[in-house]
Amino acid sequence: MNATLRIHRPPSRGGVLATMLLVLCVHAASSSAVTLRAEVGFVGHLVGGRFAPITLTVDGLSAPLDGTLIARQTAGNAWRGTASIEFPVHSGTIRNGILRTTIPIHDDLNPIELLLHDRSGRLIAAATVEIRSRRREQPFPLYVAPARPPAGSVDPVIAPSDLPADWWGFDAVSSLWIAGPLSSAEWQTVTQWALAGGSIVVFTGADFYRIDSPAARRLLSLRQSTLTLWPDGSLALQDGDWADATVLMKRHSEPLLVRRSAGAGSVFIVTVRPSDLTDEERTSLAERLQAANIMRYDGPTADLLAQIPLTGPSHAAVVLIVVCCLSVLGLGSAIGRVRPRGAVGFVVVLSSCCAAAAGFYINCANVNSTVYRMDTIVSVQDGVSIVLFYSALFSTASRLLPASPAVGPRPLLALDPALLSGTYRLEARDGLAALTVDARTTRSLRACGVAADVYRMSVSDTVASIHGPRSERSPVMFVLIDGVAHAVGPWLGAEQVVELRAGVEIEAIELDSAAQAELLRSFAERFPLHAGAWLLVLEEDGRLESFGSATMNVRTIVLTIVRGSGV
Repeated sequence: MNATLRIHRPPSRGGVLATMLLVLCVHAASSSAVTLRAEVGFVGHLVGGRFAPITLTVDGLSAPLDGTLIARQTAGNAWRGTASIEFPVHSGTIRNGILRTTIPIHDDLNPIELLLHDRSGRLIAAATVEIRSRRREQPFPLYVAPARPPAGSVDPVIAPSDLPADWWGFDAVSSLWIAGPLSSAEWQTVTQWALAGGSIVVFTGADFYRIDSPAARRLLSLRQSTLTLWPDGSLALQDGDWADATVLMKRHSEPLLVRRSAGAGSVFIVTVRPSDLTDEERTSLAERLQAANIMRYDGPTADLLAQIPLTGPSHAAVVLIVVCCLSVLGLGSAIGRVRPRGAVGFVVVLSSCCAAAAGFYINCANVNSTVYRMDTIVSVQDGVSIVLFYSALFSTASRLLPASPAVGPRPLLALDPALLSGTYRLEARDGLAALTVDARTTRSLRACGVAADVYRMSVSDTVASIHGPRSERSPVMFVLIDGVAHAVGPWLGAEQVVELRAGVEIEAIELDSAAQAELLRSFAERFPLHAGAWLLVLEEDGRLESFGSATMNVRTIVLTIVRGSGV
């Protein structure tokens, strides 16, 4: 039998090292090829303590990546104190190309670090964005080309394609100037901002037919729009007698600048093109504008949080123990007169009672380590939809707390001017925000979004038909017709018909909940509920949620406003 002996030599150490080095080099080359570029704000213009749009460009990925893009920033400094901020910019499938979203700017002096990780946590790419060069102290006008700012102005000009994808991306804008066509999606975002309290200037005139679209007409509330030739040769927009509008400027006794309400905001219609205005008219126009003023409910939310009673032993227990001590004292005195040795027992009993009373008193002053959270949600449906989230948290002990799921992963944390007053940390955990709350300190968050169309209402002369889901919160509902409120009976869900008989003025609505009354009052001060048909829904609940070894006392109040159709 012939046999062949084959000797297998183990690979040399040098070969193994060379192979490993080659793999590492290939990995490093592939990783270094991925690049991140980012622009924050409007051509860099932004305001600290507000939201801002961010445009990210990812390049060099060989295939779509399942990963997370994280933003990190340290707010403040060593002298002022610091806050550690971290939140996800995007999570999911990431491809080469452009990604637009909106992020909170907690500090406009310090850079933002962007980190791209895959699902295993491996760093794929990183970039640092300096944002201080064009920071602004106050909100600023934003011009959408072909609109232009006055000569010498540093206010930004952007292309329509650079408008934010989210309406709260305009948070740092005082007024938005439009002189050209926009897409339906862009008009929708602009309209949402106006609904929340934005301020929009739209030039029309001879360029009106380039701008005209169903979305533009809805924002401008146009009904009988035509173009009229003025004596100076300018073509001017005319909309009947400009009903429900305020004429702010005239030329040739005809409207030149008209203001119309759009939700909590304003739309200013310039009836001619920008090139048809004189320098004096431009100056006068700017003086008559009303700056954006977005509806805010952080103050009311903090006030409602302060009204939630802290849980702890009742002070009545202390009073009871003091009474018991006095009783024991009287009894001990009586015993001492009859049996002197009983005085020893009396001292022991009295000392125990005093210790117990002191313990109860201290426990009343330092209540159980419980967390308290107040959530306020305001949702508006009027052709387009918006939602405002406000959340305030309080804890009797320092700890890292989960924020309300309603605020999402990228809320804006309110920072005190002196960060030395406490520990500030905001981070993302399991896709939600978590923040550090110092003992006996309140922290506030705000976020914005687009509301789901939950309720619908159609109105005829005598009845209103309401469609909506069942609610576990037993909502309080009213139908408002030109400021007159008609109560809706117990809501059973699905569909309900309300007869529009004698109602009461909205100011005379009586609510059992003081919190609901305060929220409705704050909203009615800003929103035109006295005109048109609206469905008003108020919901409130309180619950206890377990959080580690602590208990979170959560209170939520929701205000939903829906414009009715068919009026």
